[in-house]
Amino acid sequence: MKVLLNRRLVSTLLCIAISLGAAGPLLAAKKAGPKNTPNPNTTNKPVPSPVQSFDGDKADSSFTWDQLVAGTASIAIWNKSSSIQAVAIEGGSLIVLSSTQPASTTSTIPFEVSPATAKIDPWQAMSFVISLKDKKAKPAESGAYGGVVRIKSTDPAKDSIFRTFRIAVQAPRPALSKINFVAWRIIPFLPIWCASGHVPLAVTLGPDSPAKPRTVGYLHKDLQGWAQVQWTKVKQRKDGSSVAVLEISHLHSAGRYEGDINLLGTQDKTSQLSVSVTAKDIFLWPVLMICLGIWVAWQAKRYLGVLRITWGLRKQEADLGAAFQKSQQKFLELANGKPFASYSIAKDISDQRAAVRSDLDELEKLHTTSLTSNVTYDNVVTALQTLQQQIAQWPELASAAVSLDKAVNTALANIDPSATIPVHQYPRNPAFLSDVQKFLMGIPIAGAGIAPLTKEILDAASLVRTWDEANQSAVAVSKAYGSIVSAGGANAGQAQLDAIRDSLIAVWTHLWQGKVAGDFATGPGTDLDSALQGITRLKSDRKMIASLGPPMVASATSALDHLSELQSFPSASYSEHLPADDTQRAAMLVRAIGLWDQASVILALIIALITGLNTNYWSKPFGTFQDYAVLFLWAAGTKIGVDIVTAVTDKLVSAASLAPRA
Repeated sequence: MKVLLNRRLVSTLLCIAISLGAAGPLLAAKKAGPKNTPNPNTTNKPVPSPVQSFDGDKADSSFTWDQLVAGTASIAIWNKSSSIQAVAIEGGSLIVLSSTQPASTTSTIPFEVSPATAKIDPWQAMSFVISLKDKKAKPAESGAYGGVVRIKSTDPAKDSIFRTFRIAVQAPRPALSKINFVAWRIIPFLPIWCASGHVPLAVTLGPDSPAKPRTVGYLHKDLQGWAQVQWTKVKQRKDGSSVAVLEISHLHSAGRYEGDINLLGTQDKTSQLSVSVTAKDIFLWPVLMICLGIWVAWQAKRYLGVLRITWGLRKQEADLGAAFQKSQQKFLELANGKPFASYSIAKDISDQRAAVRSDLDELEKLHTTSLTSNVTYDNVVTALQTLQQQIAQWPELASAAVSLDKAVNTALANIDPSATIPVHQYPRNPAFLSDVQKFLMGIPIAGAGIAPLTKEILDAASLVRTWDEANQSAVAVSKAYGSIVSAGGANAGQAQLDAIRDSLIAVWTHLWQGKVAGDFATGPGTDLDSALQGITRLKSDRKMIASLGPPMVASATSALDHLSELQSFPSASYSEHLPADDTQRAAMLVRAIGLWDQASVILALIIALITGLNTNYWSKPFGTFQDYAVLFLWAAGTKIGVDIVTAVTDKLVSAASLAPRA
């Protein structure tokens, strides 16, 4: 401060000295009087201008670029004289005083003033508008321009005045301090992004700002990566405000990017903006992924609720072939080359199995996740149960036929034509036997006919045994009768012997002509019982007893005491012949079920990896015992859940396929 004061003092003294030195000659000349030579300091000296700037007390006028463009930048001139003054206003060029863009500081922008000439009334003021000659001229993005306006009188003798002015170009300041954008990726995992955003500006800029795209900052990703932000252009809104268009490039991957940008490209806090960009795939892909996840989960549920059950039923159907082979082998062993060995249900069982497979095909085509209350499924389960029962009962038909064949052979062996009464008066075989022997001639039958046919065969065997027992009793009584007659018993009681003979004739008639069990009855009140009772009454005749002898009477009596009761045998049923590929199909279905079970495990593993790692590993610290325990339990729980679903499904299909149906 002291140095500055000293310098000013020295300057003042020098000025005084110079003034005094110049004043000496002037005083001397004044004393000497006027001379003829003119004074150059007073010749043609302009008269001060009678007009001046309205705000002449200010160094210059200040305007904004918007005012200049809008035509509101004006200066006021007033006439301070008592006469009308004609003046002319001259424009010039704007020069850059300061700018944030050094490259544009050498440029000039011509301007003009209107009106160019005017007459100002005494003691009045008049405004002159400053405007651009080139309406498309663009200023620097921020800074200041300066210009000078010359105001001269039309009278050359009067001096001109000059007025300086400044044009301020406001910096492109954002109207916000923070903004969020969303960058959309067109195709997942490919660097094809649609990443741009609009930032409202606090100032109005021309649509051609900036002159070329400018990098205004960089953003960093939350974990790894960065992105570049460029200011590409300015758009005008309907309300006249401006928005800056930003383009985000070099996005590394999806995620969240954050950082500060500056529209001026400098660290000017007034134009700084905090930007947050959420980079993600377009809406289509997450929707498709959700649909895919739902579809995969639906398919997994459909596999457990439909396909796995259906494949299990297919395996049961394929296993019927092996089961029938065993049943058929047992049937043939029992038949042992007999005529009834030609019984066959192979075609019928094959047709039933084909119908089951067709229904299973329909079940696999169902777009559902459950077979509950499905009629086709119920029909398949019922058909499989029926086939299993028929296969299991098939050998019992052979067993029943063997029993019938044995009974017929025994009955035929016990026929004694010489014991009949009358002797040798009846056919070789009784009438009912031809109907019974039809059951011993095998024919193709339906699986559903096994049970009733087996019952008929067992009934026929029982009928044959009943006839055989009646036949043996009749033979014994007839022989007893013949012995009495041969011993001369007729002389003792002819009337009694005639009654016995009539009863025996009736017995043999029923045996050879009867067809139902009632025709072969031997109990009390029957013809055979009457004949035996007649022989018994002859016991009172001692002569007759002596002539018959005790053995003959005892034989006739015991024949009526050994009538056998009918025996019943259980029914049986049968199934089909196994195609050559049944074993292979069963093995294939076992492998398919195993593979799908493995796929379920892999699905559980994928679910555990994605959800477990995303929840407990990614973006989080990991390494403690608790971390490992939680991840282990997560994976184990997922696997156990899949196992429980599979086990419950197996229980349901087993119970549904094996439980008896009403």
